[in-house]
Amino acid sequence: MKVATLLAAALAALAGGASGKKFSPVYMEPPYNWVPGSGISPSRILYGHSEAYRQYPWYKWVDLMKKQCNGYPSCTSLVVYSAIPQNPEQPRRWFGYLFGGGGIVPRDLERQEDPSFNVRDSAAFNAYD
Repeated sequence: MKVATLLAAALAALAGGASGKKFSPVYMEPPYNWVPGSGISPSRILYGHSEAYRQYPWYKWVDLMKKQCNGYPSCTSLVVYSAIPQNPEQPRRWFGYLFGGGGIVPRDLERQEDPSFNVRDSAAFNAYD
């Protein structure tokens, strides 16, 4: 019985955590060099977070940002990507942003094609209760 309880708790955590949010991906055309556009950034940002790229594989970074979204009742979407910060140039980092104000659509994102930033690994999700 304890194994079943642990399994149920693990599945609940993976499904969206305490707030019960579900996440639906926002479609992006490859290559995945998308960043939040001016229609949502900075005006709708609730929270931004960055970590060293080597610390997280893509799926763990996405999971971390979904958990962060669960901690913000007003979080309705999130965008993640990796890039090379400039001024001064630094090693690749993960970036994640939580947004309020409703879901986002592909036109809310824009390509960052500047090779010095080398944006990749982009993904976006809408959150639902």
